[in-house]
Amino acid sequence: MDEVTIGTQTWKNVNLAIDDGGSGIAKIDNVTANGVNFGTQYYYSNTAANRIADTITGWRLPTTSDWETLMSYLHNPYNVNGIKSTSGWDSNNGTNAYGFNSLPVGYYDGNISDLRSVGSQSVYRTDANSSTYVIDINHIYQSGVGAARYSVRLIKDS
Repeated sequence: MDEVTIGTQTWKNVNLAIDDGGSGIAKIDNVTANGVNFGTQYYYSNTAANRIADTITGWRLPTTSDWETLMSYLHNPYNVNGIKSTSGWDSNNGTNAYGFNSLPVGYYDGNISDLRSVGSQSVYRTDANSSTYVIDINHIYQSGVGAARYSVRLIKDS
């Protein structure tokens, strides 16, 4: 099963992994952190993320409000162990108690050798080009967006 219900929301519990051949997608093989190979990972520009999400019936890119609802369910931004994967983090591996399985695969910034924050962050796109949500070793928070490409987690249409 590739989805998990957390509170009132249903999320995919795997990162989006679709390359439609269009621009704005970085496909990186064998992303490894702290001895754990997470396999091929896909990092998306906002345009590519929206383009692909629009083709997946019943699912969409999460809004800032969706991420805030998740954070509220977790009771505070420092309670992220239950949504982090159980391995691969630089320190403080998660318990994955909620089944979200956030992987520390960082983000892609530039060319094929420019993966950043692998082992210490998961960075997810929202539906807007102006923000991402970062899960790091100890908390989750909203961040601005540069020209980098980020992972995508879809949320079920309500």
